[in-house]
Amino acid sequence: MALLTAAGFAVAWHLWVGDAHLNPAEEGYLWYGTWRTGLGEIPVRDFQSYDPGRYYLCAALAKVLGGGLLGLRRAEACVQGLGILFGLLAARRATRASWVLVPLGVVLGAWMFPRHKVFEGMVALACTWSGTRLLEHPTRRRHAAAGVTAGLAAVFGRNLGLYAAVALALLAAVSAWKRRERGCARDGLALAGGVVAGYAPMLALMLLAPGFLAQFVESLRLLLRLGANIEAPWLWPWRVELAGVGARETLARICLALVYLLPVTVLPLGWLVLLRARAEELPRRAALGAAAVVGTLFLHHASVRSDASHLAQSIQPTLVATAGLLALLAERRRALAAGLAVVLGLGAVDAAVEHNPALNHVGRARLVSVQLGNERLRFLPQHADYYPRLLAALQRRVGPEERIFIAPSRPSFYALLGKRSPSWWIYFFVEGADEAEQARLVAELEGVEWVLLVDHAIAEREGLRFPNSYPLVWAHVLASYRRVPTPELEPNHQLYRLRTAPGGER
Repeated sequence: MALLTAAGFAVAWHLWVGDAHLNPAEEGYLWYGTWRTGLGEIPVRDFQSYDPGRYYLCAALAKVLGGGLLGLRRAEACVQGLGILFGLLAARRATRASWVLVPLGVVLGAWMFPRHKVFEGMVALACTWSGTRLLEHPTRRRHAAAGVTAGLAAVFGRNLGLYAAVALALLAAVSAWKRRERGCARDGLALAGGVVAGYAPMLALMLLAPGFLAQFVESLRLLLRLGANIEAPWLWPWRVELAGVGARETLARICLALVYLLPVTVLPLGWLVLLRARAEELPRRAALGAAAVVGTLFLHHASVRSDASHLAQSIQPTLVATAGLLALLAERRRALAAGLAVVLGLGAVDAAVEHNPALNHVGRARLVSVQLGNERLRFLPQHADYYPRLLAALQRRVGPEERIFIAPSRPSFYALLGKRSPSWWIYFFVEGADEAEQARLVAELEGVEWVLLVDHAIAEREGLRFPNSYPLVWAHVLASYRRVPTPELEPNHQLYRLRTAPGGER
């Protein structure tokens, strides 16, 4: 049932919205990296990226599922299905009725968005399953498997690996404490050895790929200095603004606030159940306890930038823990548990549907099919001609062998044009970049014939407009490039041509 639910949801979801919309910024970040990885470049070293795991996985799946954006989305659907399967394999320990896995699978799948970030949810659910098995029957082999899970998590994201390693180590410690087990030191070594084995792909890159280790260390330095996300406060119920919104939007905001309450209520209760459980009760409480511990660590991902998109990248263990608590309640109050399950399930799905960007056409105008290169995508009518106009305008002007620099946050344009970024950076989110970084970027622009600036404020912060965040680079563009009129494009799409290029003289 778990396998059928996971595969069925992933396939149905992809058939429904797999060709709908395009996020030119964040989705383009993954798309560009996957495309360049498939051509032999190495993430982190050769271009700005997340940790390499997701790129190599998607590039490998592209060999089977097809390349391009639609091939990438098929790969993401596979990851989504795998994540749902991990979650249901853990949750089935808490219920005797297999049909319960179907609605839970729907809720888990609905909250795996945005689609280019399903890797975070998949990793969180894999850790939940691994932690469940560890609490259930803590053999040395399962300790090693938990370590491998944490090591692989770090291949997909160094933060994910940290969350996973701490969570699984805590679960191993709780199991040893409750059961008064012997051989804890050997189990700990098995866990640590598993981490090294799971992280082996990254270690291989560090040893065998020239320049990778140095750039990896540099990326850590940048991460510590700049942070990983633009901060946003947690959405408490009293922060929800309902003034001046319609009934549908009011319901969606209330449901989202309800989902935000789950981590701060369900996870402490899950910890309480785990810590109070006797040794013989651990197998029956394994899914709830593992989900609570894993969910607490992964919640950091949403606590920094608390919007629906980032909550959706870490809420999955909390949803499994909620199912575990409801199963525990059903042992004494079946009717109450069923009522709460219906309310929470419908509320969670409603919030997911309303805030998932892939579903922003639901209840609105019919999507329009558009041909982009070798692929057809569907867009809202008001967006349908944007990409054809953009591509036509750039392809008329930019020659096949000419290079273009695009800033600050449209890496998908490189993939659409089939152009490699002249800069290591493909997404500029730094407010007040230092002079050394700007000097390096200016050097990378040497001889680049074209510059396209989409002049907008990232996350509505004026300091993140490219001219404000990279003033020295912007001064270089104004001095070395000439503005090319593009009346067919939006006013904030500014195209510049190198003054010394043919046709680019003063």
